[in-house]
Amino acid sequence: MLTPIKCFATKAWRSKFERIRSVGINKLPSMWLLRDVIGSIINTLLTTLSIPYVLVKSLLPLL
Repeated sequence: MLTPIKCFATKAWRSKFERIRSVGINKLPSMWLLRDVIGSIINTLLTTLSIPYVLVKSLLPLL
């Protein structure tokens, strides 16, 4: 079984998602949405994917 990644299970993320849910995505400031929500999601996903890749490629260069 795969264990779920709990990257987005912090109080900061919970408050961001509650703000989106309560205000509505159309009424939020676009820069806040891009910088704090979408940018953070992309940053977390890229870090989650790139660190194992770099470790494997540096430790096992023959693969």
